[in-house]
Amino acid sequence: MLGFAVCLSPLLLGGYLISEGEGRGGEGGESLSQEVLRQREELAILRARVGGGHSLDEMERSAKSELLIKVRNLERENAALKEDLLLFERLAPLSGEETGVRIDSFRVWREAGSYRYRWVVGYRPSGAVLEFHGRVQVVVFVEGGEGVLLPEKKAGEHRIDVRGVVRREGEFVAPHGGEVKLVELRVLQNDEVKVARTVRL
Repeated sequence: MLGFAVCLSPLLLGGYLISEGEGRGGEGGESLSQEVLRQREELAILRARVGGGHSLDEMERSAKSELLIKVRNLERENAALKEDLLLFERLAPLSGEETGVRIDSFRVWREAGSYRYRWVVGYRPSGAVLEFHGRVQVVVFVEGGEGVLLPEKKAGEHRIDVRGVVRREGEFVAPHGGEVKLVELRVLQNDEVKVARTVRL
């Protein structure tokens, strides 16, 4: 009986070792599967990043475009503030300054699909004439063409009454789809041009 038990023990021990080895082999297979899944996930992430390269470029271009627009808007606001300061300075009379009507400022700039302009006209009284009465014309010259009044010839003559300074803004589209080369501001009184200023683009 003792001999049978001694013979049985190695068999039992061998069976235990085989079972233990199979168990460890199962754990190893499970770890390998998890590693494969992890690598597949990383590969999917890398592919998404590479595929989204164009989107990143578009986002960068869009951000740069928005920044340029903000910079241009700030530049225009700065120019407008300078003009406001000029208005206040002009309100204070200076001895020896020339009397009559004048153009203090005239600016023209491009915007998407159109042009905008801003002008400041001032008047220093001469004798008993305390206010200037006249009209303003904005004339646009395109390449290879004649000047065009804005908006039309009859409607393009805007009356102004100036006691101190007057500032106005406007917008126009290039006449006949041409390329604008020059814009002229004219201040008239009784059909006579008193003062004019041009801006080249």
